[in-house]
Amino acid sequence: MGHGEPTSIRHFVAVHSAKGGVGKSTVTANLAAALHQRGYRVAVLDADIHGPSMGLMFGDDARPERGPNEDYVFPREKHGIRFLSMANLVNEKTPIIWRGAMVHNMIGQLLNGVLWGEIDVMLVDLPPGTGDAQLSLAQAVPLAGVVVVTTPQELSLVDTVRGFNAFRQVQVPLLGIVENMAGFLCDCGHVTPVFGESSVEILAEEFEIPMLGRIPLESEVCLDSDAGVPAILAHPDSAAAKSIGLVADALIQKLEQTGAAGAFQLVWRDMDWNERVDHPPETEEVSGDLRAVWQVSNDELGLLWQDGQADVLGVRSIRLACPCAVCVDEWTGAAKLDPESVPMSLKIKHLNTVGRYALAIEFSDGHATGIYHYHRLRRLAVGEAGSES
Repeated sequence: MGHGEPTSIRHFVAVHSAKGGVGKSTVTANLAAALHQRGYRVAVLDADIHGPSMGLMFGDDARPERGPNEDYVFPREKHGIRFLSMANLVNEKTPIIWRGAMVHNMIGQLLNGVLWGEIDVMLVDLPPGTGDAQLSLAQAVPLAGVVVVTTPQELSLVDTVRGFNAFRQVQVPLLGIVENMAGFLCDCGHVTPVFGESSVEILAEEFEIPMLGRIPLESEVCLDSDAGVPAILAHPDSAAAKSIGLVADALIQKLEQTGAAGAFQLVWRDMDWNERVDHPPETEEVSGDLRAVWQVSNDELGLLWQDGQADVLGVRSIRLACPCAVCVDEWTGAAKLDPESVPMSLKIKHLNTVGRYALAIEFSDGHATGIYHYHRLRRLAVGEAGSES
């Protein structure tokens, strides 16, 4: 996670529950541990701004370390899993009374202001229900999909259907359902359906959503969570731990079918005046139009497209082509930006993926409101190539 090295996250997976009290965060922490056991580089982003719990789940509510400059921090790491939560940023007694815009901005900070490094799977622990956090995340990153956690209770299932419809409305794939607390497992081995007979599998079949697994209710799971150790690590031979392992295996299979997300984050670094990186970094296949981004020089950005075309764009040219309302008249399309106001020595400070379709770029002159669609960047590259010939 060195300075100037891009954050690369292969798969973003949201973990959702329609209501509180179903053990979603416990499932998230244990699923992260199971994926790590299987050799994956895993991170957990706690997007439950008002009710963060990952600090408790991993037994670490310490402040994150500062990054190479004041704009960035490093994630915390426990049990080999990188994570960050509001619990690491505010005192546990401090109330978080924020409206939608502030929640949206905070999620953006957790995504883009943290130097996550090379990650295979990032699990995003969402708050219960459907609201600002869910919409913000769907717009901000190319989600591979959502894992839905529910219980056998009828009310939970009714709310779960609302969640299905909400994610489908914003075109986020439903990777599968995890039925948590699927009966109480006694020491004698007998399973008691304390919430009644389950209808989760019927629901999964009706909505054509894979059933990833069923996790029994065991007292050790709750005690381990309170102690800051995922149950799959504390009691690896328990029925719950084995069930979580099966859920992880099923999720891995789903992710292999979807392909990598193509999510990028790049923190600009000061290069020597004669330093230049002409060739793109070696990457694996990803989904989406853009395959890789890299810093070519102090004032050039490289883009590798899915069709193999590699383009190099001048940073100042990108800034002059900003499509935001500050730079372009929304009604006439006429440019409002005075080229003389853009310094020749302009650099990029930071860039990151927006959904599956664009890059958000922050420049050294403080401008950060432009969202550059991939098709716009390709047209800009063609224009620059034409001007050079």
